[in-house]
Amino acid sequence: MDLFPDLPGAQGPPEPLSREPGPIRFGTSSFSNRDWVGPFYPPGTQPRDFLRAYARRYDTVEIDATYYGVPAPGTAARWARAVPEGFLVAAKFPREIVHGGAGPVPDPGLVLDPDETYAIRDAFLDAMALLGAKLGPLLLQFPYFPKAIFPSAGPFLAKLDRFLRDLPPGPRVVVEIRNRAWLTPRFTRLLAERGAALALTDHVRMPHADELDPGLDPVTAGFAYVRLLGDHREMDRITSVWNREVVDRSPRLRRWAEVLVSLLERNVPALVYVNNHYAGYAPGTLDRLRTLIREAMGLRKTRTSPPPGSGPPCAGGPIPGIVNPWAPTGAVDPLRVVTFGNGKEDPACPLRFLPRNGTRFSPGSSSSPATGPRTSSPAAASTSSPPWSATKVRW
Repeated sequence: MDLFPDLPGAQGPPEPLSREPGPIRFGTSSFSNRDWVGPFYPPGTQPRDFLRAYARRYDTVEIDATYYGVPAPGTAARWARAVPEGFLVAAKFPREIVHGGAGPVPDPGLVLDPDETYAIRDAFLDAMALLGAKLGPLLLQFPYFPKAIFPSAGPFLAKLDRFLRDLPPGPRVVVEIRNRAWLTPRFTRLLAERGAALALTDHVRMPHADELDPGLDPVTAGFAYVRLLGDHREMDRITSVWNREVVDRSPRLRRWAEVLVSLLERNVPALVYVNNHYAGYAPGTLDRLRTLIREAMGLRKTRTSPPPGSGPPCAGGPIPGIVNPWAPTGAVDPLRVVTFGNGKEDPACPLRFLPRNGTRFSPGSSSSPATGPRTSSPAAASTSSPPWSATKVRW
């Protein structure tokens, strides 16, 4: 099986994104499923053209194939040629690093071991660096570790801390665990100290994000990373064809919509990836989720009209924007939005994020755990809130 199909690189540059990436990016886990030809890819689309066609609809993808091996030289460069500027390619660290060897049972001595994994790590990072500005977060997806492997979280966290500390600067890193009992303040503090994001997953072994302990802040970096995975064994019993949703996940998706709107209200951008095994057809699930997010925002919306006597919202010019962490360094999100009042775009009278709980990443700050150093800008100089509030998102 070819894990890294040759992608077109000589058919002209890919089309630019039709819009600036918004604070929520949507994508799927993998792009190479042939069952999508027809319902998602145009009929007759060849595998070598899948990624180019995919990038016309979404602005990010999570590459699953890197879990099974480091990409051959040039593969990431071909991915980069197939997608437009502004697109982000996320990918998994190889299995040998997070699982501990190539055997079916994890080897605790090999998991994240410097002598056994750092050479693989470096080869992986070198290959992914060929994506340049299109490189997205890199995911450490750990399996469930029974007590026979790690009797407690302590030995694992010690290994994780060293691995994160030793990572070369540059790539954004996400950590996913599948031991429910390890989701503790100790774990999230470690991630925050190392600038790594916690993967928020919908997985059979893990709690939904809205079931986390109220004292546990799931935002450990300047961005959130959401993975809707489902139950692979259950789905494999139901279907072997991945071209339509076969399970109704609407109740759980409504809860995810609320979580994502809450992240927006905290000024936390997010990447969301859906697996076919979540409901049967990842693109269909993404469409459903986006609709539910719009509905959730409608329930929380506040009209942009100011209190009586306080003047129009835009009397003093546009409300300051926020730094878009997916844009080039120092860029400020222009806040071109759809107003809630009449449903029409009104770029002259934008809305802004307002944090829900007092937490925010200041637009003029000198650094950001998501993207590194930032430059200040006049548009981002003021962080004072107007006397009215509104929630904003662009699709």
